[in-house]
Amino acid sequence: MKYSSKTHKNVLFIEGAGFFFAMGLIWIDERFDLPHLLFNTQKTPYNIPEAIMELVIIGILGVVVLILTHYTMMRIRYLRDFYRICAACKKVFINGKWVSIEEFLHIHGEVDLSHGLCDGCLQKSLDEIK
Repeated sequence: MKYSSKTHKNVLFIEGAGFFFAMGLIWIDERFDLPHLLFNTQKTPYNIPEAIMELVIIGILGVVVLILTHYTMMRIRYLRDFYRICAACKKVFINGKWVSIEEFLHIHGEVDLSHGLCDGCLQKSLDEIK
């Protein structure tokens, strides 16, 4: 499964919508006495303080769940960005195979590489030539 910020937003939106649905259901139940309508139970009177308390609890739980989901998804995104690299030959493991660092950067970094020598390696090469 490819993970993107759109996936992240969709998951948070669906969770938030679920909590808002639960909060709406509390008010509908308070207004229309759903157990009485659906199951023919004893009619209960309005109890606004109880409904408000339930809404506050659901709201607090919703915020905690959304924060934890956001944190978890950010952690997944962070961990998915890691790639294994061979300590000996510097090849990178992607899609079930080992590729050169140049190929990896070309595919994932959208960059082209050119070879060159850093100052230390240049000096070492010049010393070897002499």
